[in-house]
Amino acid sequence: MQFLFAMRVKENAAPVTADQLEMEVAYVREIYSSDTLRQIWSRTDVAGACLLIEAENESTARAAIEELPLMKADKLEIQTFMPLRSYRGFAGVSG
Repeated sequence: MQFLFAMRVKENAAPVTADQLEMEVAYVREIYSSDTLRQIWSRTDVAGACLLIEAENESTARAAIEELPLMKADKLEIQTFMPLRSYRGFAGVSG
């Protein structure tokens, strides 16, 4: 199952340090290589990102997000969360 998280940097959070950003990138690469993170986009409207997570269930998906170093440092928040399913319009379509 896939889950979409729209994340943003908290408004009153202290600035993200270079070390924190480096740890965040390392973790994101780790979960990407393990097929937990399917896609990630930087947001252009606010400081943050959108992550497409592959997991067995919502609690497993949320656990992966909670391990983000910036979440642990209380600098990120989940702005939007959406569980996703396959598009029904393609069912039975042969090509």
